[in-house]
Amino acid sequence: MAAPVDHNPKLPMDVLDQILDEYSNDKFFAHKCGKILFRDLREISVHNRQHIGALVELMNNRLEIASWIKSLTYHVDLVPGRVTPPMANLTLVSYLDASDSLVSRFLNLPTLQSLCIVGEFDPFMSSYLTFEDDTETYPSRQIDFIHLLDAYLPTTTLTHLEIREISDLPTHAILTCPNLHTLDLFNCTLAPLPTHSRTCTGRIQDLRIVTFTDSKSIVPIIHVLLQLNPSLESVALESMGRNAWSRLVMHPESSMEIVPTFYPAFGNLVRITDSGWLLMWPKFCEMANERGVNPFPALKVLNLELPPADDGITNTLRFLSQFTTSLEELSIKVSAFKSYIDDVWQIPEHFPLLGPNLKRLSLLWDYRALDLRHPYLASILNALKNISTTTILETLTSVMSPSYLRSSGVDPDLIRDLVVGLDDMIGESDHSFTCLKTVDIHIPDDGESLQRVLNSMPKILHWLRIHENGCADGPGLDMPKVNWVLQSTVTKD
Repeated sequence: MAAPVDHNPKLPMDVLDQILDEYSNDKFFAHKCGKILFRDLREISVHNRQHIGALVELMNNRLEIASWIKSLTYHVDLVPGRVTPPMANLTLVSYLDASDSLVSRFLNLPTLQSLCIVGEFDPFMSSYLTFEDDTETYPSRQIDFIHLLDAYLPTTTLTHLEIREISDLPTHAILTCPNLHTLDLFNCTLAPLPTHSRTCTGRIQDLRIVTFTDSKSIVPIIHVLLQLNPSLESVALESMGRNAWSRLVMHPESSMEIVPTFYPAFGNLVRITDSGWLLMWPKFCEMANERGVNPFPALKVLNLELPPADDGITNTLRFLSQFTTSLEELSIKVSAFKSYIDDVWQIPEHFPLLGPNLKRLSLLWDYRALDLRHPYLASILNALKNISTTTILETLTSVMSPSYLRSSGVDPDLIRDLVVGLDDMIGESDHSFTCLKTVDIHIPDDGESLQRVLNSMPKILHWLRIHENGCADGPGLDMPKVNWVLQSTVTKD
């Protein structure tokens, strides 16, 4: 999830000196263009102290500059970095005070709309502290910054907030920003909401959280989801842990013990992207179902990364399918797993979630998972066959990541295996997939692979000829097509 698109030019730090000189000399150019040039500042950091100090001084002398800054990226040094030239008599307190004053100055811009804060901690960069000192300084430096952020928030002007690598964020202050629409957190932890805080006044519509599996923010994140129910339109929850789903499996009570007595449905939620939090959603469905409401009445887009299957995953997929019948777009990523042993897998014969309103289906495969024996693939193909004469599916996309195609030992026949499965499914009947407009298949960019794949899809080619004749007989109808998306298998230096 990104900030709103802004076509204004950016201001890199390597030209900041020139612009500051223009202002200090009262030259014409900078005054004419300053309102645009200062709109987006991306490299504010105490590593650029000389530049930033000059900018702060200029802002103090020319108050209009502060009102021109709409977007800001600030790199926060959680411990002091390298000082040039080295200053043996520099005290830690004076350094932190100077840094905090800069943070405070930029956090109080009167019309700031988009703020990105990046926490940086590299103890080996210090030129005057030992590793042990840096490690001990980090918590206090972090607390100092959190206090500054807590004092700044909530603010009425901010619409986009992105924070990276900061712990114990002031959750309540963030959620009560009245005009904040986009919240993007990367490897952050959230402080628990105060017990007296039952509702928030914010209107966050887009929420993206990327965290580690062992993050202590699982319960606060679920609290945040429940708090933001009325306004949320898009949610992306991702875990950077390889076994991201294991924590919720091992500690399901963490998601159950915080359930409020009143649970409103996600009435405006249109898009969910989930990688590692799949087992959390059934609990929400149960709570909504007990109250006789659909938890996802407006959900149109679902992007899932599927973990290795077991009873919990299978039941989750089945349960979700009952409440996602309005889905129009489904994207499934299937990664490679260590074992294909049949008794490990508990996949249903027909994959759930392929509802009656589905128009676009995308499959992203790890090459090691691209095998018709793979239960997920067989289940998906069976489901597509089952709905072939009733579906309104318009676009079917099968993608192999180029990084996997470049991996050693890739068998091109595996790509053909997938196409054979698609061929059997699409070409099963002349009346199959009557609404299908495009089939996108990603393959290696060599003629041999393309010819091999073409030879593996006689039914699809026959299906295309049938529909081509139908389009000729009925003017105005769209001719369905197959797009071959060629991907390089050669790593570029």
